[in-house]
Amino acid sequence: MPEKILDPIIGNSRDQELLRRAEYGVYTNSPEGDLAAYCYRPEREISSVAPSPAIVFFHGGKFDQRLVAQFAPHALHFSSRGIIAYIVEYRVNSINGTGPMEALEDARTFIKYLMYHQEHFSVDLDRLILGGMSSGGMLALHLASRHKKNLEYTSELPKPKGLILYAPLSDTTPKGLCSDLFPDEKIAKTLSPSEQQMKGAPPLLVFHGKADKSIPITQSEKLVKGWKRKKNQAELSVFETARHIDFNLNVNPQYYELSIRTADHFLVELGILEPDPDAFID
Repeated sequence: MPEKILDPIIGNSRDQELLRRAEYGVYTNSPEGDLAAYCYRPEREISSVAPSPAIVFFHGGKFDQRLVAQFAPHALHFSSRGIIAYIVEYRVNSINGTGPMEALEDARTFIKYLMYHQEHFSVDLDRLILGGMSSGGMLALHLASRHKKNLEYTSELPKPKGLILYAPLSDTTPKGLCSDLFPDEKIAKTLSPSEQQMKGAPPLLVFHGKADKSIPITQSEKLVKGWKRKKNQAELSVFETARHIDFNLNVNPQYYELSIRTADHFLVELGILEPDPDAFID
């Protein structure tokens, strides 16, 4: 059975119910226990159409809590738009006694699992989108990076066509956050997305609130500025009064709706989605 969600604000009964609409399957047997993913397939006959784009979401929780329910509304939205959507469990401290190194390994393992089973899922990994919140944002950035500091981890993985991130943890150097969770400060700095800016990175969309007290908006401002400095496409969507958790549907429906419509438009612009004729109809 899926793990109990630890935060009642982010994982309330409504989003728990949305999780039950997904296929739930184990993708790896880690030393600390089985890990699974939730798969939301578009409503179609898979055998009769071409493979679909995929979007993979990694939840937040600062590598401590497992908060998969927070992305259930997002996954349902994009599956309704014809994308196969996944929400991925990864090892966390409160359940498995682990840290970011294990989480990064799990993220890579899931993408390898998806590569191996792409025919089963009828998924087109040439149209892969990665999404994440907080620590999950770092996992997405790690998977997308082809920086020389990161190639030993990601060189054989499909390069995503875009990133959709919510208040991502992008600086794990000693001057940033969570460096103490890594084996040492050198590794924390080497693997920090802030240290891996490079040309040829995927288009990036970041949502962040100015009232975020968990991860300061300055991290996203620096991330997007560095992305653009390397001639990559990047956009920072700033919400003046949003807190860290305000992009979750059951916390702030208005901010969720605004961000999901912006994310949908982002994928239309990338050619992943067709325009939604109902996008602006009340």
